[in-house]
Amino acid sequence: MLWRVSWNFLPTMVNLCVKRLTQSNMCSRCKAVQRESKDYLEWLTWIFTRCTELQRRVFVCKIWVLWLDRNRNLHKGKSYSGTEATNFAKHYICELDGLAKRKIITVGEKEKWKSPDDPTIKINFDASFNCMSFTSASAIVARNANGEVIISKFYLHTAVGMAFDAKAIACFEFKLTGIEMGFTDVIVEGDSKSIINKCMTRSIDKSQIRTHIKNIQKEKERFQSLVFHFVPRSANQLAHNIARTSLKQKKMVYLMGEVPSYTKQQ
Repeated sequence: MLWRVSWNFLPTMVNLCVKRLTQSNMCSRCKAVQRESKDYLEWLTWIFTRCTELQRRVFVCKIWVLWLDRNRNLHKGKSYSGTEATNFAKHYICELDGLAKRKIITVGEKEKWKSPDDPTIKINFDASFNCMSFTSASAIVARNANGEVIISKFYLHTAVGMAFDAKAIACFEFKLTGIEMGFTDVIVEGDSKSIINKCMTRSIDKSQIRTHIKNIQKEKERFQSLVFHFVPRSANQLAHNIARTSLKQKKMVYLMGEVPSYTKQQ
């Protein structure tokens, strides 16, 4: 609004009359004839150079209240009283002060992978999907309470419909790995919240990945303890990097006690 004032672009009755948008330059509120003023910029400059920062703040807020009052009077036929306008400006300034006093919440360190309690084995899974060739790569990394890698596996899959299917297939791989290695106490972590929630529920899944979810739920009894956890990408970075690189290189790898050389453990 101050920019409009400085360039005399406010829709005053004088300006509207000059642009032939109205036939009268009489103020709709006080009924006085408005006269053209060409010193808006000089007036604003004079005000701002002689006021303190606090005074400039109050001045701008009061100008804004006058502009709101003008619109209210024009469109609704109502106007603020002097007390109402003053209180409105005071409350608005107090609100701005309250925002300034709020503590700035900074984003802390990203969540990292955490080792499980002994003798639990934590299995992280992820998948990478190529929408052009409809192929995907599944990555499984199993680690113990010391953070040592027990096994890492990466598979390639063809004829995968969408990324959602790729995530479900990767999650299903944990079951095969756990049964194969004889794990009984397992925590499964992934960064796909939808897949994790579907695996945790006992109800029948009716989505397009229901076959994979049904197979996962069917094998829960093969483990003494099986817990599903959703984690952010930062805590699942190792599995994510393996899946992404495996899809690019189109390699299937099965490693015991280590991960590929191109990855860095978290």
